[in-house]
Amino acid sequence: MFGWFALGAIVMRSAGCIINDAADRRMDAQVARTASRPLATGIIRLSSALTLACALVVGGACIAYHLGMDVFYLSCAFLPLVILYPFMKRFTYWPQAFLGITFGSGALFGTMASVHHITPIAWWLYAGSIFWVIGYDTIYACQDRMDDARIGIKSTALRFGSHLRLGVALCYLLAILCWMMAQPSLIGFTVAVALLIYQIVLLRDTDHTPYHLLFRMNMWVGAAMCVAYF
Repeated sequence: MFGWFALGAIVMRSAGCIINDAADRRMDAQVARTASRPLATGIIRLSSALTLACALVVGGACIAYHLGMDVFYLSCAFLPLVILYPFMKRFTYWPQAFLGITFGSGALFGTMASVHHITPIAWWLYAGSIFWVIGYDTIYACQDRMDDARIGIKSTALRFGSHLRLGVALCYLLAILCWMMAQPSLIGFTVAVALLIYQIVLLRDTDHTPYHLLFRMNMWVGAAMCVAYF
């Protein structure tokens, strides 16, 4: 089951990235960090990208079907969110929350595949994941704040403004509290919390803050939380 979920995550994250880059291709061309993306430059045709995205979604549906009809129906419910997410940054300063609702859904899929219903622990894990995603994707969005403000893209990085550190810290605190309710093992959870605190310590609202490195640190947070639930 772990192998199927790992494959499903790769397939659906890839599909989501293609959909995101397809929707944002014209805006990406106006942002320094993303101007060289294949769809923004036209190196890859939009039709080719969307064909690959459709193939990946079909592959993801096959994996979900293999894991059971409960998982398949749940995945169908979340698929529209994957498609709609790229457009949220045009209408709300909270697209990161929408991303969290989508990305954190793995907690629900896992428990559905295991026990065929969503347990209270899974809901707490899901809620914590939403706040975690809001926090780390806010850090990620800080890389493009100037360009985003210029072309009209909205994000929590702009919404938090001068309260950036406080906003991310609050998101991480809520994530920690929710995860505590999900009863993780002490070792993995402690490492995850330490990494989140370390990010807040290093986070500054300056041009010299290594936002990308802080964002990538969350790979290890995820690994620690994986250990916490084995």
